[in-house]
Amino acid sequence: MVGKGIDADGSRLNWADLMKHKRGSTDPVPQNMETGLARNGVDTLHGTVTFDSEHRLILDDVAHESTHFLIAAGARPRPMDFPGHEHLIDSTEFLELEDLPRRILFVGGGFVSFEFAHIAAHAGARPVIIDRGVRPLKGFDPDLRQSQRAGRT
Repeated sequence: MVGKGIDADGSRLNWADLMKHKRGSTDPVPQNMETGLARNGVDTLHGTVTFDSEHRLILDDVAHESTHFLIAAGARPRPMDFPGHEHLIDSTEFLELEDLPRRILFVGGGFVSFEFAHIAAHAGARPVIIDRGVRPLKGFDPDLRQSQRAGRT
């Protein structure tokens, strides 16, 4: 894994190498997916659409008719409504950071925050997770969460 995110001694993550390796794996995925879909007879369209009937949509002034449409708009983070929210980045932007900050705050006590904080810590950052709920990882077994907390230093 040297050159792919793990230092030679195996004790630390190298953020720059990890991001380079990630981009080499993920950057080609959208085009590869579209190529595979096209090979199987699927038309993919990009842009803002409006429906003008149940089986017809308009994209860039061109009408498209079909019995079925799949609209894959992608995930969007929940909008934040507190002072300073404009300084936050989402998980996609986090994984595009060229350099990892020395200190980093994760907002929300869900699984992704814990995953990213774990990676950040192994890459030398000092992560902090804040959550508005009574306990983090609310979708997980309480006994499992408690045993994890007891084992931290």
